Order: sequence, then structure tokens, then C-alpha cells
Amino acid sequence: MSDQGFPMADVVGDAAAPAAADVPAAKLPPGSQPKLISVRGVRLNVEYPIYEGENFIGRSDENPVDIDLDDQEQQERSWVSRQHAIIRFVNDELILEDLNSANGTYVNRERVFPGQKRGLTPGDVIQLGTIHLKVSV
Repeated sequence: MSDQGFPMADVVGDAAAPAAADVPAAKLPPGSQPKLISVRGVRLNVEYPIYEGENFIGRSDENPVDIDLDDQEQQERSWVSRQHAIIRFVNDELILEDLNSANGTYVNRERVFPGQKRGLTPGDVIQLGTIHLKVSV
């Protein structure tokens, strides 16, 4: 119990959460060109291609990102970190990892913790702040 009478888990929040297990990715069909489609945000149905290798997601500044979500949020309310998450597209698999973002990364409403490797499949919905992106091929 804390000094205020709350259980310690309530006081420290996600910091006390156990490390989540990695979730494997499904193999995409060879030659697939995956993309993310905005299903919630300022601009709907915007397509963001995912390229072979590393794809950084966030808001552009002096460190560029591959998937720039700056125009998906109102400027006075920014929930997406500058370097929020990364998607690796290697060997026909998509792997998402949170980059220790301030507001967290979620897939299908489940938290992806920093350092956790979360495989993606078509139809998955990634949430970064108030923005929702659907994985598509």
C-alpha cells in the first residue's frame, strides 16, 4: 500500500506491468506491398506505404520519420511522439515496436510495451495517441 492507501500497482501504473511476450507475425504473400490506412484521425483513408526494412512512425522534426502523422492530429493536442514506434518489414513479416513513446502504442486495443516485438497481420489496428491505422496489403 502507498502512503495514500492505494495499492502500489495503482500508483505506479504500467511501470509495474510484467513484460509482455512477443507476438509472432504472420507471413505476408511474397511481393506484398503493405500499407497503413488511417481509420481515425484528422484525415481519414490516408494511405502510408510500408517499405522493406525500418519504417519510423511519428511526427517529423529535425529527425525525419517514414510515416509522418503530424497532419493527423490537431496541432494544439499532440499525442504522438516524434519517434513513436517502428515497423520492420523483413522476410515478408511486419514487426511493430514502441520506441518508449509518452502515450503508448496499441494493437487491437492491447498495449505494446517498449522492447516488445509485436507481429502484425492484415486487419490489425494500430493506435498511436488518438490516431488509428489499419494494416492492409
